Amino acid sequence: ESALSIIVRGPSLFHAVRAFGMTLLFLISEMTLSEATTQVALGWAARSGRNPRLVIDDVDTAEEAMRYELLSVLGESLDNVHRHAGPCEVSVELHEDHGFLALTVRDTGSGFDADTLRAAQAAGHHGVDGMQERMARVGGWCSVTGDPGRGTLVECRVPVLHRVER
Repeated sequence: ESALSIIVRGPSLFHAVRAFGMTLLFLISEMTLSEATTQVALGWAARSGRNPRLVIDDVDTAEEAMRYELLSVLGESLDNVHRHAGPCEVSVELHEDHGFLALTVRDTGSGFDADTLRAAQAAGHHGVDGMQERMARVGGWCSVTGDPGRGTLVECRVPVLHRVER
């Protein structure tokens, strides 16, 4: 993108990011992680016109920072599908696995190779780095794997520190 287009779109992008952040704050304070994950995915579906397959188990954590970071990575992953994948199938999965919360976003779109990712990072695009940093902040990890012509897989895992009893 040119500097001029960023300047022109800057205010609207700022307001969109701010609105998403406020929505996330509401979701993490009022809903379980499972409910919030579903709402983020359905909101994205309404905005993008896509219909993701959702496989979301009833899981939660008392750690608000962990919920916030997982939902932020989910939003970034889905936005990347919309921007880069082209027409494809999309799935979102959330479950607990041996003491870890596992979030997976998978698409069957255009994918990417390591050279493409390195070139994007060199050009100042740091979405993947940001997702990995978000997960590291809460003691987890995030892997983003592309397969040209076959899609992209985002896998995140964070330890469950404090379960919410219902």
